[in-house]
Amino acid sequence: MEIQRQGSEIVITGNIKNTSDYQSIKDNVNALVQSGAKSIIVKTPESFSMTSSVIGFFIKVIFQDKVSIHVYVKDDRLYSLLEDLNLIETFKGAGFLSAVSLMGEIGDFSAFSKPK
Repeated sequence: MEIQRQGSEIVITGNIKNTSDYQSIKDNVNALVQSGAKSIIVKTPESFSMTSSVIGFFIKVIFQDKVSIHVYVKDDRLYSLLEDLNLIETFKGAGFLSAVSLMGEIGDFSAFSKPK
């Protein structure tokens, strides 16, 4: 996995699959938050997965840091996963990518016994 950051946009190429990927994503997002970004775009044009630690971190940034995060995914499997976890509030077209906004009212994940 590789990360490129330009302005308040992060592009992640390759698959998000382990703790070092999570740490790289976290470091890049935190740098943007610390610089005062109020909205961050994360594009994942290749990944078909996203670790729960990344999802949890995004939710923390949204609700604790009050920063909006928009995740753009291309892979239908990843989109379906986010949809099954009730993480999609807004669906927008963005060129060849499907847009997913991780700004729903999630609450505590332990409240969900199943992904649907």
